[in-house]
Amino acid sequence: MRFASILFFLLYSLSFATPTSNEGLWGGTEVGSIQCISSAISNRVVTPGMSNVIICKSLLRNQKGADTTSFGGVGSPAMSAIRYSFWGTAVDSDYAQVRLHWNTNGDDLNTNWTFRNTYIRSTNNSSVFNQNYSPKTVQNKKAVFGFADGGANEMRLYHGWLTDIYLYLIADFSTNLIDKGTVKITVPIVNLFWQVSGGFWDQNMNDLTNVGELGVGFVDIHIEVTATRFKAYNVPLMVQSGVPFSITIKAEDGYGNVDKDFSGGVYLIANGDPTAILPYTQASPYPMTPADQGVVTINNIRLVGGSSPTLTVSDGLAGLTDYTTTSIGVVAPIDRFKMTEALNPLPLLPTITAGQPLSITGITNIRVTGFDYLDLLASNFSGQIYFESSAGGWADSFPASAASPYTFVSNVDLGVKNFNPSNFYLTRRGLQNLKVTDGSHKGEWLDITVQPGAYGAIGITAPTESVAGVAIPITLRATDIYSNELDSLATRTIGMTIASVTGAVNASRITYPTNVSLTAVPKSLSGSERVVISDAGRYCLTFFDTATPAISNSVYVTVTVTANELNKIVAVNNRIVGSSASADLYYTLRNKTEASVTVTVYDLYGRKVYTFESQSIREGDNRLRSWDGKNSQGKNVSTGKYQVVITGDGIVQSRSTIVVVR
Repeated sequence: MRFASILFFLLYSLSFATPTSNEGLWGGTEVGSIQCISSAISNRVVTPGMSNVIICKSLLRNQKGADTTSFGGVGSPAMSAIRYSFWGTAVDSDYAQVRLHWNTNGDDLNTNWTFRNTYIRSTNNSSVFNQNYSPKTVQNKKAVFGFADGGANEMRLYHGWLTDIYLYLIADFSTNLIDKGTVKITVPIVNLFWQVSGGFWDQNMNDLTNVGELGVGFVDIHIEVTATRFKAYNVPLMVQSGVPFSITIKAEDGYGNVDKDFSGGVYLIANGDPTAILPYTQASPYPMTPADQGVVTINNIRLVGGSSPTLTVSDGLAGLTDYTTTSIGVVAPIDRFKMTEALNPLPLLPTITAGQPLSITGITNIRVTGFDYLDLLASNFSGQIYFESSAGGWADSFPASAASPYTFVSNVDLGVKNFNPSNFYLTRRGLQNLKVTDGSHKGEWLDITVQPGAYGAIGITAPTESVAGVAIPITLRATDIYSNELDSLATRTIGMTIASVTGAVNASRITYPTNVSLTAVPKSLSGSERVVISDAGRYCLTFFDTATPAISNSVYVTVTVTANELNKIVAVNNRIVGSSASADLYYTLRNKTEASVTVTVYDLYGRKVYTFESQSIREGDNRLRSWDGKNSQGKNVSTGKYQVVITGDGIVQSRSTIVVVR
C-alpha cells in the first residue's frame, strides 16, 4: 500500500514536470511533492494609488503527510522557490510594490496577520520589471521565496505533516501611472518535488527553469485614470502684447496622470486683461475627445495688457477642477517715446540764444519715457535712444546723439531715463524741434525758439568757379559764431584782400573794393564794389572786420575762362525776344583739325544758367546748338545779358553776349 501511494504521487507529479534525483544510498528513501494551485482575478481594473489589491491566491499543499508530524529520526525540508512572472505593457514609471502574505485558513480578509517579509519593487534592478519599462512586452522572473533560512518568517511544509498554506500576491499601485496601461501576471500551477535519501535530508526541489510553468493562469490588470482637474503646461512667464503664443492643457487625476479617454469641452478665461484675444471661450469651447489622448495644445492666445493677467482653464462644469496659471508678464513692444519735465509737461515754446544750454529756460529735467501702442509704460524696453534737432545745427550738442546713443537697460531703467538739460545745446536760429527717437519708432518733439547770438563772424556766399573778366557774384552777411544771420547790427567796415594761390597777382587785371559797409542786411558786391578777375588761376578772397580783424572769413575761387580774340564764338542773332525765339551760335576752329567742345551759358554774375551736351567740331566754321533762352530747369530766363562760353580739348575759350528780352 505504501508503495502504491508513492507510485501514485510520482505519476501525478510527472504529469507536471520531471524531477531530478539526488538520492543517496539509504534504505529509507522518501519522496514527496508540494502542489501549487493558483486562482486569479482576471481583467482587474485598478486606479492610481490603489493599495492592498489581491492579485491572486495560491494554495500550497503537502501531497504526502498525515495529521501528525512523522519525524522518523530525520529533519524537516522547507519549501523552495515559487516564482511569478510579470509582463508590463506601455508602463513608464515605478508603478507597483508587490508583496506576499500567507495564512493557513484561506481567509482573504486576514491576509495581513502574518506575512513573508519579501517585497518586489519596480525600482529594484532584480525586480520582476526591467529594461526601463520598455513599451514592448518584457518578462523577468523573481523568486518571492528563498531557501530555508531558519528565520522567524520562514514557511515550511513538513514531509510528514499534511499542511495547507495560502499565499496572497498583493500589490500597492503607484500614484504615477499611465492611463490604458496594462500589466499581465503569470501565476504558476506546478508541482514541486522533494525527496530524502541517505542519512540526511537533501532538499532537491526542482527549479522552475527546469520544470517550466505548467498549467499557468493569467491576471490581466488594466490601469484606468479618471480626470478630476485640468492643468496647463508650457505657460510662458512673459509674452509680447498682441503676439500669439501656445499652452498645453492636460486632463489629469489628482496625482497628475493623464486621462487618455477624456471627453468634454475646454476653454480659457483671461483674468485681468479684458482685451485679451482667446481662441476658445465658454461660448465656443474646444471639444476634447479620446483622439486627443487627454492632451491638447491651444494656439493663437493673445494677451494685450492689463493688471497681472492670468489664464484659467475650465470646462464650465462641476466635474473637473479649474486651473489658473500664475501671472504672465505682458511685454508691450515699444511704440513711441515721450519727453516731460519729471512728471510734468515741458513748457511751451521755450526760447534760448544759440549756444546756450536748455537749462537757461528754467527747465530742470528732461525725462524720456517709452510707451507701447496702448499708451502703457514699456518698462521692459531694451534699446538705444538719441536726440536730434530738426535744423541739424553743426554745433548742436546732446547728452545722447546718433553717434553716441543711450542704451536702455530693462531691469534698471524700467522704461524711464532722466537727462540733465544743461547738456542740451542748440545753435541754429529759428523754430527748432528737439526730438527723441530710437531711429525707427515715433519720438516726441519739443518746439524751441533759437535766437542768433552776438556778432562774431562774416558769412560769405560766392561760387567756387568763375569766368575771367566776369564779375564774381559775392554776398556778405553779418552772423554769430554759429553762422546765424543777425537781425540787427551797427554798421561795420569790412576790408578785403585777394591773393593768388597759383601765381603772382597782376593788380591791373583785378578789380575789387578795398572796404565795404556791412549791417544786418546782406551785402551783395556789385557796381563799383564788384569783384572782377581777368587772369586765370586760383584765388583766395579774404574779408575782415577792420575794427576787429579776428572776425574774418575767406573763400577760394578758381577763374578758368579767358577771352580769345582769334577764335570767337559768334551769335548770329544775339537777341532773344519773346518766349519762342532762340539764338544761333557759330564757332570757327583754327589751328586744330577737330575738337570736342561744351557750350555753357552764364549770367552777368558768373552763375551757370544752362550747359549744352558736348559736341564735336572740325577745323573751320561750325554751327553750334541754338540756345532758346531757357535755363537747366527748362524755364525761360529773365530779361538781361548772358554770356555764352565755349570750352574743351585744350582750345582757348571764348565767349559771346546774348541779350534776352521778355
